[in-house]
Amino acid sequence: MLTGHTTIQESGLSLVRTKCAPNFSIKGSDEETVEVFTPVLTAVWPFFETMLIEAMLRYLHGQDLNLHFDEAVELVMVAQMYQLPELLAIVERFFRSFDTAITQAMILWRKCCAAGNDELRGLAVSQIQMLMSNTLSFSESINELSRDEMMLLLRDLAAEASKRHI
Repeated sequence: MLTGHTTIQESGLSLVRTKCAPNFSIKGSDEETVEVFTPVLTAVWPFFETMLIEAMLRYLHGQDLNLHFDEAVELVMVAQMYQLPELLAIVERFFRSFDTAITQAMILWRKCCAAGNDELRGLAVSQIQMLMSNTLSFSESINELSRDEMMLLLRDLAAEASKRHI
C-alpha cells in the first residue's frame, strides 16, 4: 500500500486514461508485446532510470540519440543545467517534429519551467493552446498543476494568444 503522494500517483494513471500513446514496448519470451509508459516504469523499476544516462552517453560519444519523448524531456533539464547548447538544439528539433498529445505538451511545459528554458516553454504552450479543444484531456492535465503552475500556464497562454493576434 502506498503511503503518501508519490510521483507515480501524480502522473501514472493520467497517462493511461488519456489518448496519449504509450512510448515504449516490452516484448516477452512468448513474442507478446506490451505497450507501456516510461514515466510509470521509471517510478517503479530502476532500469528505466538508466535510460536517461544511456541517452547522455550516446550524445557525449557522438552517437545517434533516437530519442523517445521521456528521454527528450529529461534532456531539456540536463542540457540547460550543463550548458550544452548543441544537445538543447537536438532536443528542440525533436520536439518541433514530434506529434505531441496534450498530456505530453503539459509535461514538456512543466519541465521547461523547471529548467528555465523559455524557448521550449513557448513551443510547449503553443502546442497546449492548439490541443486545448480536447477539453477532457486538458481538464485532466491541468488538475495535476499546482496553483503557481496554473497561474504561470494561464499567463503563458495569454501571451501566446496575443502573439497570434498581432
